[in-house]
Amino acid sequence: MEKRIIEYLTKSDLIKHDARDIAEGIQATTSSEFTEFSKCLNKLENRRILIRDKNNQFSLFDRVNFTEGKIVIKDKGFGFVTSSLYDEDIFIPKGYTLTAVSGDIVLIEVEKSHKGFEGIVQKIIKRAYQYIYGTIKKEKNYLFVSCDDSKINVIVKLSEKESKKYKIGDKVKAKITRYDSSGYCHGEVVELIGKKDDPFMDITMLVNQSGLRQDFLDETIRCANSLPTEVELEEVKTRKDIRDKLIVTIDGADAKDFDDAINVEKLNNGNYLLGVYIADVSHYVTPSSPLDSEAYDRSFSIYLPDRVIPMLPEKLSNGLCSLRPNEDRLVLACEMEINQKGEVVAHDIFEATIKSKARLIYHEVNEFLEGKKTYNKDIEDMLIKANELAKILNDNRKNRGSLDFEVKESKITLDDRGRTIDVSYFERGESEQMIEEFMLKANETVAEVMSYLEVPFIYRVHDEPKSDRLHIFTNIARLLGYKIPRKGVNIHPKQLQTLLIDSKNNSYGTIIHNLLLRCQAKARYSDTNIGHYGLASTCYTHFTSPIRRYSDLIVHRLVKEYYLQKDANDINNEEVVAYVSEKTTETERAIKELERNVEDMKKAEFMMHHIGETFQGVITSVVKWGFYVQLSNTVEGLVHHSTFNFNDYEFDEDALMWYSHKKNKLYRIGDIVEVTVVRASKFLREIDFIIKEKDNEKK
Repeated sequence: MEKRIIEYLTKSDLIKHDARDIAEGIQATTSSEFTEFSKCLNKLENRRILIRDKNNQFSLFDRVNFTEGKIVIKDKGFGFVTSSLYDEDIFIPKGYTLTAVSGDIVLIEVEKSHKGFEGIVQKIIKRAYQYIYGTIKKEKNYLFVSCDDSKINVIVKLSEKESKKYKIGDKVKAKITRYDSSGYCHGEVVELIGKKDDPFMDITMLVNQSGLRQDFLDETIRCANSLPTEVELEEVKTRKDIRDKLIVTIDGADAKDFDDAINVEKLNNGNYLLGVYIADVSHYVTPSSPLDSEAYDRSFSIYLPDRVIPMLPEKLSNGLCSLRPNEDRLVLACEMEINQKGEVVAHDIFEATIKSKARLIYHEVNEFLEGKKTYNKDIEDMLIKANELAKILNDNRKNRGSLDFEVKESKITLDDRGRTIDVSYFERGESEQMIEEFMLKANETVAEVMSYLEVPFIYRVHDEPKSDRLHIFTNIARLLGYKIPRKGVNIHPKQLQTLLIDSKNNSYGTIIHNLLLRCQAKARYSDTNIGHYGLASTCYTHFTSPIRRYSDLIVHRLVKEYYLQKDANDINNEEVVAYVSEKTTETERAIKELERNVEDMKKAEFMMHHIGETFQGVITSVVKWGFYVQLSNTVEGLVHHSTFNFNDYEFDEDALMWYSHKKNKLYRIGDIVEVTVVRASKFLREIDFIIKEKDNEKK
């Protein structure tokens, strides 16, 4: 029956047919045949072989201009759909969005217009939200739930019966029961979460809306509680015992889980022995256990200004798998002999038992390296050797073209009720960079070993930047006075690295680094090794953080099975690495979006207390609607063109600047300007500045 339907539509000169026309065309005349025919139509539609429009007419999918993608609805009712089949977003006029809301996956019919591509939503394929988290508000005589995430344009109208149960300002979880095209949905409250003024409620609501769970399932907690409270002697006997070795952890002052430790020695031949010791989480979290299932669902620990949402329960993350000082711990070790060129000339990967001799803190190690703090002689000697080795490894990476981005990181400080009291620039010191070098080298060494074995494995990969993005970046760099050795495609990372180094200490440095970072492809997890462009590495993985990254946990299992030839199981590892790579990449992006939303919200909250104040900042981006200015504390805001463009200024898209012939002034990337804060919206996560004009003389 399916074959007859497809053949009929393929041979027909008409593109669209109603169901009865098709039934007559294939001679499905009896009631039983028509019933089977109807089922076949639905199956073909679900498999995207047929498409049904809003008039219930069917077409072969490949004979019409249909595509599917994620829709974003704007405040004025129109929308845009992003589709992998089109290089640019497809405009959806107001009134042609059906009942879609931002985030929905929709099927659209696309037509070319003089302005680009336009579309009509024909079907909602998948709803983005079954639930929303928001605040009870009132309009006229009824209550509704307004989503706390400003990017989700969903308002849930409550019934009269529901309205009597809740008060204005309540924070709730609402279930959507029916969509309509009026801009409202209908639904019911399924959970009262708290009051709008409850401490840390703003972040809680964003976390909830992200769909990332905070509380562990009961069976996961039971599984964790069934584990021993300390390392068992029988297990120690099966491993290499290096508890006497001078091994230390180096972490931030507020860190609670220590999943990596290091040792550095200088050998008689002049080489260094670098030991990286990683908590053996895979010993406790076994395949298909409740702990494993939940770790897979979460994929990562999440770090927000007011909380950590761990991947594993506290008994593991802060207990058995945390390399606390003077306690026996199980590790997977990677020891590497490294020569004066920063090359690994020998390695050993093995299971071991360690006992960390000290918990060192980044800022204190930095003080020691600056001559401002002392430790005992053994630790001091090791830290000096470690710093020497880190510099050698860093030089090695730079020589091959690894990209080191000097991007400003924010530190957000909250009070005891979760309100932002400070936003500052967080600067990494030598010790942070030292540990990063050691972890990079361990990750790379493990990846090379496993790649050589040609076994199923999870790689951390990074594609080359797309040529069009790189072209835009090189044009901007030239406008800022930098020379790019080669134009176009296939720019070697070493050429970009030279630019990063040259720009590091001048006024445009942060901008150059940010612009280049934005034009990079997103790093991801993959079962196929394509190398890591940003690190200029042919082979890379994530091995060093199994407490907080599920990918690392799987890497440990694969190392044990294929390299150490133990813990073999009947699981299809090729399938495992494929679906874990896809799942962790997808979850990582969702977490990064949540972290970015929380950071933007708390920065806007901070600036709400500085309305009317003037700050100095640097122009980081120039666009047709104005330009963005970043302050020294990393806060960024928009100077809209309407606030300075009184028919005096023109936007030069090629030169990326606003220019006034009349006033002989310009605003361009890298300019230092003074701005006044005129608006900050915590809900919209937006900050607006106006320029405090000075003579910006043409140069």
